[in-house]
Amino acid sequence: FQYAELGRVDAALPGSVKPLLYLSIPDMLGGTPGRITEIQEIMTQRCGVQGRGALADQATWPFDMPKNGVPTLNCPEDYCCWKPHAVCSGSSAGDDPECPWRESEFLDISMTPAVCTDQGPCDHLTVSARFLIREQTEVEAMMSMLTTTLIVFMLGAGAMLISRDTQNLVIAPVEKMVNIVKKLADESMWRFEDVGGETVSNSEEEAAKDDSGLATTTLESTIMKIGSLLQVGFGEAGAQIIGQCMSAEEGGLDLMVKGKKVIAVMAICDIKQFDEITLCLQEEVMVFCNKVAKIVHTCTHMWKGTAHRNFGDSFLLTWVPPDNIEAVKAVALGPSSSDQMRRCCDYALFTFVKCLAEVRRAKDLGVYASNPKIMRDFKRSDYRVEICVGLHLGWTIEGAIGSDLKVDASFVSPHLRTSARLMRATGTYGVPLLLSGAFLDLLCPKARERCRKIDTVRFVAQDGTTEPDTIFAFDFNDSSHAAPPEHVVGEVVAPVEMPKEAILDKGVEMMFVMDQDVVHAQEGITQEFHVAWRAAFQDYSLGRWERARTTLADVDHIRPGGDGPARALLAFLDGQGPKPPPGWSGCRDLVDMKYP
Repeated sequence: FQYAELGRVDAALPGSVKPLLYLSIPDMLGGTPGRITEIQEIMTQRCGVQGRGALADQATWPFDMPKNGVPTLNCPEDYCCWKPHAVCSGSSAGDDPECPWRESEFLDISMTPAVCTDQGPCDHLTVSARFLIREQTEVEAMMSMLTTTLIVFMLGAGAMLISRDTQNLVIAPVEKMVNIVKKLADESMWRFEDVGGETVSNSEEEAAKDDSGLATTTLESTIMKIGSLLQVGFGEAGAQIIGQCMSAEEGGLDLMVKGKKVIAVMAICDIKQFDEITLCLQEEVMVFCNKVAKIVHTCTHMWKGTAHRNFGDSFLLTWVPPDNIEAVKAVALGPSSSDQMRRCCDYALFTFVKCLAEVRRAKDLGVYASNPKIMRDFKRSDYRVEICVGLHLGWTIEGAIGSDLKVDASFVSPHLRTSARLMRATGTYGVPLLLSGAFLDLLCPKARERCRKIDTVRFVAQDGTTEPDTIFAFDFNDSSHAAPPEHVVGEVVAPVEMPKEAILDKGVEMMFVMDQDVVHAQEGITQEFHVAWRAAFQDYSLGRWERARTTLADVDHIRPGGDGPARALLAFLDGQGPKPPPGWSGCRDLVDMKYP
């Protein structure tokens, strides 16, 4: 009793308040002394001064007391009293609905003396007691809550760390790779800079710096490299091929499909004297060719064109309306019905004006003039890298040509052959840039003013077929104009008094008026020259050949360094009689010996 009494009032120790609710011990005062009996009341003075009266002081207990939590005691002064709980006593007290305490809040203690064996006189003698351990239960519950909270926090923190690593190292790279493939299927020429702001080169550098050697990083870098190689290899003409391969469920390419008819500006750009350069440079010719290609492709891309197949010394480049509706309109109603098609023609001509200027002033190409091999074989020290271009407008069929072993994005059209013939005719007329009449008709007025009609010919193939066309030239002098230090290849070169942005804002016509490459290309070509040329060409076209010989010679003398088209017509007249043949209409045959 003293243990129970002192324990339940000693609140200094957490969990030590354990009120006694039930007691079953030998009753030495009852009717049968020594028999195990459920004690119904205890009242004694042997409880010590500290415990006296403390049983009734429930305010010191560190837990809430429900109604009828402990029995009510009427203990005389100087006595310590105890009574069992009326409904929370006995072995089945926890099941009684009237008991205010839960079974988990009880501590049942029983003891059998060691001498009370099965065969002894005190067989089955067991004393028992029940204590209320509400405080201990509350402390344990609180500790369990703290433990659970700590575990939840640790698990949450661990899950966040694992989730972050999983997101960064697995999920994000996989999603990025899926997005790359989807983008390539939808927009085959989509740039990789749009993937999280990274370029292919940046991804390679990051992969090289990544010490973890993660497979996802390597796979992502590989996909971007493959996609970049596909874009470079096929170009914009192969966008449909790339998209078809990427979107196909089985990953195959169906080549047995129709091509697409488009109206396009087709240009063939050729490096002059390439065969001789190849013999001189041997293995170094690849570097030489790629330097020229970089300038041509950069200018083409800057002015909305597309670089296609390379034929060693020549390049195929095209301009097609970027809007599919405009492209269809140009096919259905003719190229003149599309404003974008007209803009393509303007950009194409401006592109090659820039290409010719950039090639002439490129320092890395200028060093070839002093190359020992070139100087030895060419037997000259004034060699300069030159390109020539043929520009034509017409329909073409674009699509994939090849087999499962090799496929190319190609254009198929007789108009493409016209571009090639114009390019080869630049050598005949001594000019770097020739245009067809169909192309010139769509140029803006300021661009047309800088071109001149130099001949009307029928291209005669080896099989005897002919294709009449009117030829125009964009005149270039032999000078090279330096660009400002901050100049980017292909950009507009503005005069000092006018910023580049102002020229671009005013449109393409202003570019043909104010761009310094255009202006300097035709320096020295005076109005007197143009008047004399028109008169001489009229004499030639109308069959006044005797007079034409004189006027063409005058034109050749007016222009410093001579005039290539005038000399070409004089060479033709020298091979003819004094008068034109019967039926002369101003159109002559021009034999194209290279292709039928």
